[in-house]
Amino acid sequence: MNKKQKDSHFWDNPQYLYIIIIAAGLVLLFAGYLFGMGIYSQKSQNQELKLKNIISALTSDVVPSIVSYGKVVSINGRELVIAFNEAQIKVRVKDNARIYLLASGDQAQFDFGQIKVGDMLNVDISVDQDGNFVGESVIDFAQN
Repeated sequence: MNKKQKDSHFWDNPQYLYIIIIAAGLVLLFAGYLFGMGIYSQKSQNQELKLKNIISALTSDVVPSIVSYGKVVSINGRELVIAFNEAQIKVRVKDNARIYLLASGDQAQFDFGQIKVGDMLNVDISVDQDGNFVGESVIDFAQN
């Protein structure tokens, strides 16, 4: 063995250097992936906690009701889909909900079965423990 072969190292060979660079790049890529997943997981947990806090606040006695306004898009049993502009919500109206017709400034008791697709409604809603909207009372605005 001559002196030059004895003093040469594997990193002196360009092939080994490329392999080391590629391996280091893969390790960094994998570490970045794990770091990114950790951040994504943390954000997901934070969003879930925020959602639970919002539902908790909306189901508390501090917020007795919320008002929704819009046109009836569909009716399925006691479930209404109400839309305004591009937004839609689904509301299940309670069996004992008070329902009124507002026509010519007069307000009269109304039956749920008289609500039609296309009617404009003002619905006082609450939020149940599962985050669903529940109709507490309904005002149907006459379309005359």
